[in-house]
Amino acid sequence: MKPANRRYLFIVAALTIICAALQFIWNKQAPDGIRMNDGFILLGVFATTVTAAHFFLLSVSENAPNAFVRSFMVSTAIKLMIYMTVLIAFLLYSKDNQKVLVLHFLFYYAVFTVFEVSMLYRELSAKRKGKL
Repeated sequence: MKPANRRYLFIVAALTIICAALQFIWNKQAPDGIRMNDGFILLGVFATTVTAAHFFLLSVSENAPNAFVRSFMVSTAIKLMIYMTVLIAFLLYSKDNQKVLVLHFLFYYAVFTVFEVSMLYRELSAKRKGKL
C-alpha cells in the first residue's frame, strides 16, 4: 500500500474516531428525547463510502485522467443516492428523533464531504506537480 493511501486511511480513522467520540458525548449529555443511538451506524456508512469513492477516484486519475471529471460526477451522484437511501431508511425504521437524525446526517455529510474534497485535491495536486 502506498504511503499516501496509508496516510489517508489513518486520517479517515482519526476523523471517524473524533466523530464517534462526539456522538458518544452527545448520547451521554443529551436528554432522552434527543439521543441518537443509531448515529454510529450512520457514521460508518459515511466513512466507508468516502473511503471507497476516494480510492476509486485516485485509480481513475492514474489510468484515465481525461475521464476523471465524469468519474467524479458519477461517484458523487452514487454517493448521494446511497446517502439518501440510508437517510430514508433511518427515518422510516429508526426509533430516534427524526430532527436529531437529520441534524447528525447533515453534520456527517458536511464533515466528510469537506474532508474528501480537500484530500482528493491535495493528492491530485501533488501528482500533477510530480509529473510536471
